[in-house]
Amino acid sequence: MCEADYIAEVCETKNPTARKPHKCSECGGVIAKGERYTLRHGICNNEPFRLKFCALCERVGAHLDNRIDYVRGWGCLAEDCAEDLPADTDGCYQTGRKAILAYARMFGLSEPK
Repeated sequence: MCEADYIAEVCETKNPTARKPHKCSECGGVIAKGERYTLRHGICNNEPFRLKFCALCERVGAHLDNRIDYVRGWGCLAEDCAEDLPADTDGCYQTGRKAILAYARMFGLSEPK
């Protein structure tokens, strides 16, 4: 679900190291134990939220944030990446984590080790 229509009233960002595996709120990939990730939590639309982002999604999101007139909402990253990717030979576009990985490769934003 893309949450670009809402602005958080309260938002705190931290960069902890995972003590156990987590699921990335953006791509659905695994944040492995021992990996650093971005944790955002707060209040949005009068509802509490807690989101975890893997390092790759955070890097790709930051790249998109540097573009003119771009505002990223939560859950929109793959969709926004797909807009910049060429269609394959069948006219299909990549979706989900594949779109994020393809965008990262296209712009040289390698997945952190």
